[in-house]
Amino acid sequence: ILKCFQFFLSPTKTDGSSPDPTKRPHVINHSWGSTSPNTNFNSAIDALHAAGSLQVFAAGNSGSRCSSMGYPGAYEPVLAVAALGYKSTTAAYFSSRGPVSGASYVKPDVSAPGQQITSCSNQLTGYRQMSGTSMASPCTTGSVALLLSGKPELIGKVAEIKAHVQKSATPIKSRDCSSKSDHPNNVYGWGQVDNLKQLA
Repeated sequence: ILKCFQFFLSPTKTDGSSPDPTKRPHVINHSWGSTSPNTNFNSAIDALHAAGSLQVFAAGNSGSRCSSMGYPGAYEPVLAVAALGYKSTTAAYFSSRGPVSGASYVKPDVSAPGQQITSCSNQLTGYRQMSGTSMASPCTTGSVALLLSGKPELIGKVAEIKAHVQKSATPIKSRDCSSKSDHPNNVYGWGQVDNLKQLA
């Protein structure tokens, strides 16, 4: 995984030669994580953020219990994404929730559709219906890419991008999972990602 982070930071040719940080992506999706607290990747995430590349993580699929955020999604600087149910603004039953043990910040950060999503597959027709926060996080990563296409002045400004995505999300209120307020909260974060509001 750390070798992948290194490649993200400075992409190379397939033989590993000619590293070129100018080809670094502006945003990267991560549909992986651990259910156990893990800080092994924090410094690599920090390096990518410092270089202007936002890291988006799936929240995890250990819901509906509280304090079930996956790692590194539970790490404050990343944009962690919860899953909404099929054609719904209610959290999918499997979507991991906060709070993060010992932390004062809200997790997840935002929510996006994550149940019965048509996705690529290496089986049969090449497509299949899949569910998970690993469906919601790439949806959000694509949303960030659209945002940067429409507002290129945000490129490289990781903290501003994250704040913009949060503030433009459509609120979904909840006091579940020891949320200190109904918005943002430890189930939906700041709410459902909204492409149109982001670009307004």
